Amino acid sequence: MGLPAGAAVVNRIIATVDGQPITEHQLDTFVRSNGSADPSLLTETERKKALDVLINDLIVQMESQQSGVTPSNEEVDAYIEQIKKRNDLSDERLLQALEAQGMTMDRYREQVRKELQRSALVSKQIRSHVNVSPEEIERYYKDHPDEFAVAESVHVKHIFFAFRPGMTMDQAEVMVNEAKGAYEKLKAGADFDQVAREAESGPAHAISGDLGEMKRGQMMPELEQVAFRMKDGEVSPPIQSQGGVHILKVSGRSSGDAVSLEKVRDQIKEKLLADALQERYQRWVDEDLRKSHEIVIK
Repeated sequence: MGLPAGAAVVNRIIATVDGQPITEHQLDTFVRSNGSADPSLLTETERKKALDVLINDLIVQMESQQSGVTPSNEEVDAYIEQIKKRNDLSDERLLQALEAQGMTMDRYREQVRKELQRSALVSKQIRSHVNVSPEEIERYYKDHPDEFAVAESVHVKHIFFAFRPGMTMDQAEVMVNEAKGAYEKLKAGADFDQVAREAESGPAHAISGDLGEMKRGQMMPELEQVAFRMKDGEVSPPIQSQGGVHILKVSGRSSGDAVSLEKVRDQIKEKLLADALQERYQRWVDEDLRKSHEIVIK
């Protein structure tokens, strides 16, 4: 008795690595586990790329198993504890997360063991051959100034007279006049916080507060244009937006100078090291490992 038609398609062998079959189902599972919820939406080109990555993954796993490195139960436990701590997971929540993925704790431990095995192999074959020099770090810093610039910012307080749903034109006009009245008090030297409290308890029921440090791009354009032109301590005239009328006060600002090289040296080194490791890993797989295994695409 033959398999049902659907099962035959799912179990169709699409490639072999050293005679070990890879099925459609394996590829679909691999695609889902790497971020794509529906493998059927992939184009033929994307599916071929996914198969290529899966083949590389299997080859590295084969090499890992042949390396003779066998992580101990203590090492597996320590790795899982790191994952739990990093993601703030209790034992119960970890089990729930695994169940949601259709995985048992035993299968997860085996997956962790393989990952540790793989890491040991990669470290032996690649990490010891990759380094980043001080000159490379300095060159990257000079070539990417925008990455290390602190955005200009202003410290902003505000009083907001909000238009409310269903307001008539006359009611909106009253709100605008309330904002103008508050501004006149401020212009005459009244304390900003006192005026804000009066506006909150008055007929406008304004909203006020300290917005904190606001960088360019974080405020509505009509407010940003005004705030970044203001001097420290200055109060803006009423600014009308779609949502209401705003009065701003700038109580400090930063110029947006570049972060020094010394403060970001380690950050740059980590990035360059990660890039170099990825490049060397890909070369190791493509130029060394794939040549030593028999790969057949069906």
